[in-house]
Amino acid sequence: MGDGNGPEVGACAADLRVAHGEGDRARRERARDAGVGIDGQALRVGNLEAEDWLCAARPRLGRDEMCIRDSGCAAYLVSAQPAGLAIDSFLAIRIPDTSHLITWRIRELGFDMQLSGQVPAAIARAIKEAGGQITRGKDPLSIDLWAIHPGGRTILDSVEKGFGLPADALSYSRDILARFGNMSSATVMFVLEQVLHHAQAGQQGCAMSFGPGVTAETMLFHAA
Repeated sequence: MGDGNGPEVGACAADLRVAHGEGDRARRERARDAGVGIDGQALRVGNLEAEDWLCAARPRLGRDEMCIRDSGCAAYLVSAQPAGLAIDSFLAIRIPDTSHLITWRIRELGFDMQLSGQVPAAIARAIKEAGGQITRGKDPLSIDLWAIHPGGRTILDSVEKGFGLPADALSYSRDILARFGNMSSATVMFVLEQVLHHAQAGQQGCAMSFGPGVTAETMLFHAA
């Protein structure tokens, strides 16, 4: 529990609490577009169930207050047409012993988020340990397009150093960060929009988004 100002909880971590008890079955049912977690991920508990669970902790917090927290909005269309960015595979990686690094306190007027300064180091460590899994065995330098959630400059620096990428590899992410800042879940979609506009057919790409857990949701893709 918190200090009297409201309980401390993992940031939108209802999905991870369920996953912790459900194991592989929960991971198979993870839905990538439900938008409960910071990285836009949630289990099939659904938006309403997760919101009801959080609102029950402090009834005066309604769904409107929960929704008004981001300064960006994005949408995407998945089709069978051979155009745009083609999705090749997804992989979710959870960094052990990091659930305390992203927390929220539920207060009278909303959520007070605490993001530990240890998050970049945790991400860098995870990349060193699981980089081959993230790229599915590919040499990171063979990947042309990088769409990394720009949660901050140090987040991008940790990804760049972890994979040993050249200084301009994360230019799309750095541009979005400089122009709009961290818009939470929507931010990586702004980065992918830049990639979409500049990609050439056949180029290989990797997208990564980070959230509570700490988790890294990754996607390999190519330009169609």
